[in-house]
Amino acid sequence: METGKTQAVGASAIAAYRDRYGAGAPDAGQWQRLADWPDGSPVHIVNFFKFHGTAEYADEPGADVSGQEAFSLYSEVSIPAVAKAGGHFLLVGPFAGAFVGAEQDWDLVAIAHYPDKQSVFALFDNPAYRQAYRHRIAACASQSVTLVSA
Repeated sequence: METGKTQAVGASAIAAYRDRYGAGAPDAGQWQRLADWPDGSPVHIVNFFKFHGTAEYADEPGADVSGQEAFSLYSEVSIPAVAKAGGHFLLVGPFAGAFVGAEQDWDLVAIAHYPDKQSVFALFDNPAYRQAYRHRIAACASQSVTLVSA
């Protein structure tokens, strides 16, 4: 994907996710960090998730689904969408605790690999992924998502 196309997809993704999901989506500066990623360089994304006891759907108040169940609905779409975009998960597993430093409280860790930034943009531009992202937002009490270069 050429740089102009990457920027167009990035602008589209920024609007779609920020308008719908607010703080649960990357902000403009975070999208820019990805857009500035060196062309052709792999991208690793490390995700830490803490689930709500009961999912919090803004558009379905009173939905009786656990945060973990809502995240499973998200995962049913996100795992194949990551593969379709050219990425794959290196690790998905329960958080076991800190080894050095301050204790942290997460439920799940997922580390994904993408061959380049265009693959990450392709994921976020996927309509099915965009729709499923609502389950991730409803599921998570908090999340930390970091970019790591190889």
